[in-house]
Amino acid sequence: MSPVRPRVVIVAAQSLQRLALTEMAQQAGAEVLGSLSLERLEGEGFDGVSLWIADAECAEALLGRLPADARVMLGAEPAPPMQDSRQYLAWGRRMQRKLTQWLGTTSMLQPVRTRGWLTDTLLGSRTVMTTVLAGRPASSRLILLGSSTGGVEASKQFLDHLPCTDHCTVIVVQHMDSQMQASLPRLLTRHNAWSAQLLAGQGRLLAENLYILPAGQRVEFLPEARFACGEHPWRGTYRPSLDDAAVQLARQFGPDLLLVALSGMGNDGSGAAGELHRCGSEIWVQSPDSCTSASQPESLLATGHVIYSGTPVELAVKARQWLDGCHNRHDEEIT
Repeated sequence: MSPVRPRVVIVAAQSLQRLALTEMAQQAGAEVLGSLSLERLEGEGFDGVSLWIADAECAEALLGRLPADARVMLGAEPAPPMQDSRQYLAWGRRMQRKLTQWLGTTSMLQPVRTRGWLTDTLLGSRTVMTTVLAGRPASSRLILLGSSTGGVEASKQFLDHLPCTDHCTVIVVQHMDSQMQASLPRLLTRHNAWSAQLLAGQGRLLAENLYILPAGQRVEFLPEARFACGEHPWRGTYRPSLDDAAVQLARQFGPDLLLVALSGMGNDGSGAAGELHRCGSEIWVQSPDSCTSASQPESLLATGHVIYSGTPVELAVKARQWLDGCHNRHDEEIT
């Protein structure tokens, strides 16, 4: 018996975007039930949908029409102009990594064949073969976002201004109970290119992904960007614990870890500041006057190890420079 293919519906405003997403979803192993605009969605019925895929223009309106338990990949990155074959293929690799993760397809490597209508428009009769990983290890840089009161809004502002790149992974430590955490992936990824998930089980951190640490169980971070969620609670007072996660990640990533503490109450993170400094990891905080609650950033400022402070948008702009510096350095090391 053939394995059941995941079933997707694509909702995008532009026809070329729908065509491109359809090809990527099919190559990722999905059955495309429909690929249509938001207007054409009216009156349509789809059963057994594994995943809804929406571009930024349609995302908010689509969310209002779907049940709360629907799985939705929001803000699909726009496909580049078809005349630019290299950019299109690079976009295809990024999109397939996201799709295979969301769909849970078992094939970790698969060829992207630029055949059919898109190929004829883009490359004529040639066939281009390239290997696409279902996910890339977080081998470059990692940003650890910590916050509590007022932190969801601040984290959203930060992520909206931070591009989703293939040399960055983001982990969010947001103080809230387990039931409320279930809504975080949707809240944090609306209108941006990030894909978010609550960390569970065990596996490897992947670039171009946003992970949310669970409140109810401690996560152990291991060499080679691996993780394992255990049965024991987080160490310390807070759930999840920024102190606990930061110390572990600093010992694994060293100078390739950036801790960004946003609006929040308490002093979570300050206990790890000394260890981060010893490991060469950087610590930035949201400026207290821009916080809903400033005690968490202020407690880190008091350690003397913070090297930059700004609004969430300013922090994101600075983080882009930090990531570009890492990417350029990595290219130099390869050459």
